[in-house]
Amino acid sequence: MRAELYEKRGADLGEGPQLFPDGSMRWVDLLRGEVYRKSKGPSALERSYPYEISKVLPWEGGELALTRYGIEVVDLTHTPVFSLPLIASQERGRCSDGTVLPDGSIALGIVDRELRPGRGSLVSVGTDCQVRVITRGCTIPNGIASLASGESVLWTDSATQMLTLLDWSESTGLHSPRPFVHIPDSVGTPDGLVADSAGGAWVAMWGGGAVIHVSHEGEIDERIEVGTPFPTAVAFDVEDNLLITSGSIVFREQSLPVPLGAGDLWIVAAGDHGTRGLPPVTSLLSTQCATSFDSLTTIPSGGSTNYSKWREEDS
Repeated sequence: MRAELYEKRGADLGEGPQLFPDGSMRWVDLLRGEVYRKSKGPSALERSYPYEISKVLPWEGGELALTRYGIEVVDLTHTPVFSLPLIASQERGRCSDGTVLPDGSIALGIVDRELRPGRGSLVSVGTDCQVRVITRGCTIPNGIASLASGESVLWTDSATQMLTLLDWSESTGLHSPRPFVHIPDSVGTPDGLVADSAGGAWVAMWGGGAVIHVSHEGEIDERIEVGTPFPTAVAFDVEDNLLITSGSIVFREQSLPVPLGAGDLWIVAAGDHGTRGLPPVTSLLSTQCATSFDSLTTIPSGGSTNYSKWREEDS
């Protein structure tokens, strides 16, 4: 099975494709801080930030962005509503991938911007905006999704080459992380992922030029060839096609020509991959418990990430 080149974008680091309840999608160019909205027709730049944006999720009344400094929420007119700082200004971290859990709470990774081993964490943010650390000592906390049962979450710390399963319930939250699938180095590094309606998941393989499918039994049973070495994330659109983002940053860091397909959007038609997505869940984080949006406006940015060194330094 092969993905088709769908939309030429040339993103430095295309990431975070996400279906919204209205049938539109959001995806980001993480390093440029750009948020794109895709409905019918080409993606349109929706808004820009002066720092990294890793993902945009549905929120009641608008959108929730995972940013360099924490969670930032805007309404339907993109007017800032509230923020929840998660990274202190002196720290070299940022938000990584995230997902909305079945009760409207959030789970997301905090990653060191230089990808130093053991500096990351997996956290949850309740609808009351209370933050709970689930796992410390991660290196590249990355793709995460609630599985079809609603009782477990699939997550990866990319540097471990492992897909991890966690139990979830509204009363207990996320707990009991345990190994689920080990992915051979030869396949690539697990990056963004999306759950399907049958209890499995599709996983983008950074450096492997592919997206793989993992069954509910933990078997790697399908592979999609992507015509670029660095697919980053995958999501179902409203018609159950698979939309795949990718990056070009490795070529740019090495001063190499950027080949066609790097940083572009790729697609696999629903009839070709034969799986179905899950309905998007809307975040219910409460404005009553968060802080003023203005608290983020004066924090300086800085630092950089060398994406060419993921596997050499952190695996």
